[in-house]
Amino acid sequence: MELKFQYLCMLSLMLTVFPKNSIAHQDWAMSNRFMGFRYEILGMQLQGMTKIIQAKADQLACFGWIQESKTKTLVGEIRCNKKMGEVMKMYMANVDQHFHPSRIDDVVVRDYPSSKILLHFSHFKILHKDRESEYCNRSIG
Repeated sequence: MELKFQYLCMLSLMLTVFPKNSIAHQDWAMSNRFMGFRYEILGMQLQGMTKIIQAKADQLACFGWIQESKTKTLVGEIRCNKKMGEVMKMYMANVDQHFHPSRIDDVVVRDYPSSKILLHFSHFKILHKDRESEYCNRSIG
């Protein structure tokens, strides 16, 4: 009982110091600290690029997934802190400079406003191309 009372006192103090609509409360919102986005890479000779993207995501402490779609594009989601998310997007926009012999026609990125991605993994995962999922194989273009 005493522990519960201490917890309620602490919670009350926190709500007094950081009311729900305060600047400090808003700064700690997930969408202010993290970013999440879905992407699709279109081009030719994309084989092997999944490991390059996975390595960069791991280096930047991002998590998510990548999969070859039925239309032979690479699709996936990434979530990481905002700073590293911007670095990852820049890397992906120029990924063909880091991987040869690829030919990238376009990289389409769609930011998620809430930063939450739909498929969650504790690391960056390469999904098997035969994995059946309406979401994985859906084009974003």
